[in-house]
Amino acid sequence: MTKQSTYVLSVSASYVYEIKAKTEEEARQILMKDGGLDIDGTLCLESEDYKEATLVEQWEHEND
Repeated sequence: MTKQSTYVLSVSASYVYEIKAKTEEEARQILMKDGGLDIDGTLCLESEDYKEATLVEQWEHEND
């Protein structure tokens, strides 16, 4: 049997939201209340983000 490892990597990313509101403060309140639930954002990733991934966890296991 060969040993392999599993690596958990964290990649920084941003979401961009377009929110219609009367003020920036109102837009921020709407985002905090509904962001990710009722408001869809656009995921923004750059190739550099993958290069700068952070190792979160690693474990070894037997490869069957």
